[in-house]
Amino acid sequence: MERIVLFLVLGAFLTGSMYTLNVESNTRDADDALQRYQYKELARDAALAGLRRTVASLARNAHTPWSGHNAYDLGRTPYGDGAYEVDVQTVAGQADTVDVYVLGIFGPDSIRIDARYERAQDLGGVPPAFRSVILTEDLLQVRGNITITTLDPGINANIHTNDELRTNGNSFIVEGYGTYANASSTSQPDNFQPRVDYNGPESNVLQVPEITLPDARLDSNDADVHWVDTDNWPDLVLEPDPGFPTAVLNIQDEIYGPGGFCTDGRIPPSVCWQDGNPVLGDTQAFVWWVAGNIDMTNVQVQGNVVLYADGYRTINGTPDAAPGAGLLLEDDIAGEINADDQTQLMLRTAGEAHIRGNDRVIGSIWANGDVTFYGTPDFYGNVLTPEARFEGLGDFTLTYAAPSTLITTPGYRNDDPIGPVLIGYAEWDEEYLP
Repeated sequence: MERIVLFLVLGAFLTGSMYTLNVESNTRDADDALQRYQYKELARDAALAGLRRTVASLARNAHTPWSGHNAYDLGRTPYGDGAYEVDVQTVAGQADTVDVYVLGIFGPDSIRIDARYERAQDLGGVPPAFRSVILTEDLLQVRGNITITTLDPGINANIHTNDELRTNGNSFIVEGYGTYANASSTSQPDNFQPRVDYNGPESNVLQVPEITLPDARLDSNDADVHWVDTDNWPDLVLEPDPGFPTAVLNIQDEIYGPGGFCTDGRIPPSVCWQDGNPVLGDTQAFVWWVAGNIDMTNVQVQGNVVLYADGYRTINGTPDAAPGAGLLLEDDIAGEINADDQTQLMLRTAGEAHIRGNDRVIGSIWANGDVTFYGTPDFYGNVLTPEARFEGLGDFTLTYAAPSTLITTPGYRNDDPIGPVLIGYAEWDEEYLP
């Protein structure tokens, strides 16, 4: 009997000991996982510090060839309690293009960043600011049943914010990268699925340098402007007191084409045609400047056209030059898509843009104020705005179509300085360093 009791006591002791060991083991595992996560974040901070330092060196010397690239290499350099290393190599056959390999180290972990830079003025094709479906300066929230895709299957539908990228829910899909310059609270990186994935198994939510958001303001006397609507035009809708016009150009159920503007005598024939061939709207964008707001409902626009709203508003009957609503788009607003899958209509304003209705919008939107979608239209184009808002309920699809360079250039030239121009970026976990 005593032997049986001894066995029972011994068994209970062993069971308790095993439980204690399991708890201690699980606690250690959790602590190790947390510590490794912190190591990786600190290693990434070190890698980004090394990249920033190298890019600054490349920028300082961008007016001369980068052929002496060994001068940019950095041996192990302390950064806090970690370190970084940088190796810069010229790309074969491209004397003005370099690959920057950065290793950020903290404790037993490291993060690798590979970036390719070109020593050039970025003047080719679509300017950098127009290469994302959405480019904002502020917090960018992706939520609801939103699908962000691209018209051309060979390119990605990227979204970028110069601040924080935040996502909610699992019902959204982005067929591109989610990039941010400040921070990310994105817990669904698998919802970012680039059509062309340069990043392999690593996260497609990345921190990258800021992208300059160009000023949408356009002067009425700019050489690129062809037709100016001021408060004196009869097609403006006025308030009851004609001394203080609301300055709203109201367009409803119309089809507009540059050819029609060329035949009414307001635009010189030398601008519309050259040697008998159409120019305006064809090989050159037609630019229509409005002193106030533009309200559009069920409008089709043909050819390469820029509709600009300066966004004046009235406060208590007194004209105010501060940006106002700018653009109000309702129902079907359809520009054209060219053979290169690019939009030919630029809706541009110094104020805000409000999009209502659930039909479709085909065109690029470029605003100095917020852009808000109250409905869920089928949208084809891209959006540049300090802040993008999506208030509509239901399924919503944004399809990226790059703007034609003909509609991005009026009154604006991509004046990014000569190099370094980022043309490739990837980062991943190097795992354990021996």
